[in-house]
Amino acid sequence: MASSELRKELNCSICLGIYTDPAMLKCGHNFCQECIENALDVQEECGTFTCPECREEFQERPVPLRNLKLFRIAEHFLETVSAQRETGIHCPYCQSNLPADKTSLHCAACLCDIHPKPHCTSAEHVLTDPGISLDNKKCSIHSEALKCYCCDDDVCICMSCGLFGDHRGHQVELLNEARLKKKTTNQVRDQQITKMEETMKLIQRLEMQVKAAKEKTSVLSKRVTGLFVDIKGWLGALEQNVHSEILRQEEQISHHIAELIQQLVVKKNELSRKMLQTESLHMIDPLMELLVVNEDSYYRTEGSSAITLTDYLNEDSISKIIQKGLFNFPDFAFDLMTKKEFPVLEVPPDISLDITTANNYINISDDLKSAFYSSKSQSRLDEPQRFISNQVLSIESFSSGQHYWEVDVSKAKVWNIGVAYQSIERKMDGPESFIGFNEKSWSLAFQDTLGALHNAKGLKITPPSTPQTVCIYLNYEDGWLSFYQKSDIKRHLHTFTANFTEPLHAAFFIPEDSCITVGCGRRAYRNVT
Repeated sequence: MASSELRKELNCSICLGIYTDPAMLKCGHNFCQECIENALDVQEECGTFTCPECREEFQERPVPLRNLKLFRIAEHFLETVSAQRETGIHCPYCQSNLPADKTSLHCAACLCDIHPKPHCTSAEHVLTDPGISLDNKKCSIHSEALKCYCCDDDVCICMSCGLFGDHRGHQVELLNEARLKKKTTNQVRDQQITKMEETMKLIQRLEMQVKAAKEKTSVLSKRVTGLFVDIKGWLGALEQNVHSEILRQEEQISHHIAELIQQLVVKKNELSRKMLQTESLHMIDPLMELLVVNEDSYYRTEGSSAITLTDYLNEDSISKIIQKGLFNFPDFAFDLMTKKEFPVLEVPPDISLDITTANNYINISDDLKSAFYSSKSQSRLDEPQRFISNQVLSIESFSSGQHYWEVDVSKAKVWNIGVAYQSIERKMDGPESFIGFNEKSWSLAFQDTLGALHNAKGLKITPPSTPQTVCIYLNYEDGWLSFYQKSDIKRHLHTFTANFTEPLHAAFFIPEDSCITVGCGRRAYRNVT
């Protein structure tokens, strides 16, 4: 809003008019660009340069800097004054004939923003914007200013209407009080509307999520059904192969037995013929009788030796077919799940122990899978990555993805296994380098009791039995490190959650009389839920 006070601030001290293209000297005072340049031209003839307002002297002619912010303020002020002057309403108390900023509803006087205070000494002078017709600001019955508000009828009234008129006995408030209450009520209502809209949007999002979940469930159910149809088809084919083998063996045995029966029938017929021959000859000659007896003896020995009974079905061969099929089933299932775009199992990393990190009293097997403590030093070179403490890291590091491996601790009375950043301390035999005792490592440790360790903080774990094999699952991106006890089933022991920031290595602490072996299952879960 334009005002005389603001106008004074925007007046150039040289031309006394509103700034035109204002420029500022180093001392901070502003002038019209043209005014200050003319003043400096005059001073240049005298050989001295000073600020026209504060008289600060300059060794050289100062370069006025354009004040863009002040330029915009002056421009906006001039636009506002111009708009107000178009209304033709001016303050009669101002010698400069400034535009009126307020109009008194009591006396209809139009005033600038300087003169309302000395003019409106009583509360009866209610001010409003100038240029607005005062007819709708006064009571049509009493011709008084509308200073009150009837809450019952929701209308603006004058004092007489509230005391003697139609609104007598109603709840009446001053306009300002009613306006503030209305404003507060509207704010509360706006907040409620905003919350209502947010609630409706949240309900819509949840409904959309339910709909999306149902659609995804339907699609996933169809995919699962298709997967198991293929699995059943594969198992059905295996079953058919087993039945075919059983039928083949049955046919082979039946054919062999049929041949034996045929041979026996031929023998039986031959014996019947011999019997008839013997009876018809009424043999008296001893020689002939011996010949016949010897021939029968031949048939008894030669014929019976040529006929052998077969065994029953060969269950071993049938079991081999089943076993071979079931052995190949995981590979078929994994390939099938990949084709169906399901999260599948992946081959676990081949963990190998890094000799360059192993303490000199730790022996590493030739296959780099086993480590055991030895009282005799291995006299290896003192490399920067070698531990002074009885520890060793894996060659492999993990900076992404999901990984799984197993550690056989059955030959270790005391053990401490887990993961560590490659930046873990190596040259101190203390908590700075012990896995689980610093912020750069996480571990599962056993010494009479089992516990999970990180940054020297431990959590006691009570498994049903002492672990002989520990399974470790690492999900780098999600920040999971889980330990499981391998027995008849995998039992969850503990899960760390962390924001991993460096590559991780499998880490092992090998004390005296202890030996560990690193291995892995056939496959490891890519996704664990």
